Amino acid sequence: MNQIRKAPGLIYAELNGELKKWKGNGQTMTVWDGKQMPNFRNHNTHDFAMKFFTWIIHRKNTKNYYLTYSANETIPSVAEVKDILRQFGKFYDGGVLARKAAPPDFGEDKKSS
Repeated sequence: MNQIRKAPGLIYAELNGELKKWKGNGQTMTVWDGKQMPNFRNHNTHDFAMKFFTWIIHRKNTKNYYLTYSANETIPSVAEVKDILRQFGKFYDGGVLARKAAPPDFGEDKKSS
């Protein structure tokens, strides 16, 4: 989180979750100005972390959702984010892609990740 807070174009970042004995859930939500998020996501610390922690993130007993979309100037709550991810996000079940992202259409450009 320290590195992401320094990223150009970041408007909002939140990390929350509940982990107990390697079980639980975690969620990172970021809000970016325009198209600056891919530059952070694909370079430097985040890129290294994603490559290094892939073995943890995509284990056989994990379920992962990823989604990038235009939120029409509204930042959803944590509960809303969970619902949006489950409905529209790219979904990996046990490290295997089970569904591609189908971002919600809030009337602006959209892009799945």
